Amino acid sequence: MYKHKKKFGQHFLHDAEILDKIVSSANICKGQKVWEIGAGSGSLTEHLLKKDIELTIFEIDDDLIPTLKRKYLNKC
Repeated sequence: MYKHKKKFGQHFLHDAEILDKIVSSANICKGQKVWEIGAGSGSLTEHLLKKDIELTIFEIDDDLIPTLKRKYLNKC
């Protein structure tokens, strides 16, 4: 089980409705290059991947990177 790290100020959002609203309000256009800073557990990443965009994700927490690589390495 992953424990949030205070030094990174981590807060993970998992509410699908709110994540959809975030992506919708970003007005992302087809083919656009998008950077997700602090991908965390990948909740927002999942919603961004539904768009036809060029997505690059960044994460500084070394404990989260292996999971992100396993889930998204060939998708982003």
